Amino acid sequence: MKKNVLFVFLFFSFGLLVQAQDKKLIKEALDNYFQGYIQNDSVILQKSFELDYGHMKGIGKNKLSQDSLWTRNFDVVVRRWATKTPFTDAQKKKSYYKILSLDIVEEKMAVVKIKIQLGDRLFIDYLSLYKINGIWKIVNKIFVELPASNKN
Repeated sequence: MKKNVLFVFLFFSFGLLVQAQDKKLIKEALDNYFQGYIQNDSVILQKSFELDYGHMKGIGKNKLSQDSLWTRNFDVVVRRWATKTPFTDAQKKKSYYKILSLDIVEEKMAVVKIKIQLGDRLFIDYLSLYKINGIWKIVNKIFVELPASNKN
């Protein structure tokens, strides 16, 4: 009986340790996304995003002013972010992100919801990550910009 209890305790302890390590590595990927974006640094951004197969999706207006889904490969997105107008020091000071939820599945897949302030703009991002060769990479991003009334 004692062996069974010890086994169960060790099994759950190991699981908690692995999950804590995964959370730390996912947070690292999110930090690289955030820092790479506000610093216009493609090298930092590449640490977070799966460039070949990952995508960002959003809703925009088509030629008829109707909502229309668009998608971009992360390779294109990261290059664009790295060449955007640099943030001022004041914009950098306003910028932050906060993890609102994190769900890890089988130590291989995760979904993260973040609130991210980038200068004067506030977004909610849903990020899907896969653990690829021990490294957590963002493989999908959908987002919405919150209206000015929600930015306080």
